[in-house]
Amino acid sequence: MSTHNIIRSTLRKLKHTVIPDKHASDHHVHKHHDFERVVDLEGLAAIPVSSSSNQDNTLHITTRKTEISMADAHEQTKQNSAIVMLDVRYRHEYKNGHIKGAVNIPIDELEDTVVDLIPDKKTTIYCYSQGINRASHAVQKLRHLGYRNAYNAGSIEDWEGEME
Repeated sequence: MSTHNIIRSTLRKLKHTVIPDKHASDHHVHKHHDFERVVDLEGLAAIPVSSSSNQDNTLHITTRKTEISMADAHEQTKQNSAIVMLDVRYRHEYKNGHIKGAVNIPIDELEDTVVDLIPDKKTTIYCYSQGINRASHAVQKLRHLGYRNAYNAGSIEDWEGEME
């Protein structure tokens, strides 16, 4: 079975989808200088391995961290002002109180708006909402759009910093 078919089969089993890679076409794994390319999966990453050192053609998969605690997010934003706190709640929720300096893009507008408000896809983004579901969904959407440094910070209720 080809590596491509193994990945497809694994993805079907895990119910994940391949995230488009700007260097990959049609989500195929490509061979380059005797190494398999890294393939980004929703929350997973296939690690490149040398064909010569990997005689059984095993595809090594590791988990990719997609969450950060609100306490850690608070500390990180104090140390790095380039980090974006992204509030994915609805506008009326945002107006009733939000994390100081947070950007508001409601979850249902995220895909249409984020590129205009956060054009650099290398930006670290901590998503939060009222609970954790919208933030988790936002991280999936952002990673699908190429924002590899998007993390679920959870619920605004856990924030201990300044509010507006």
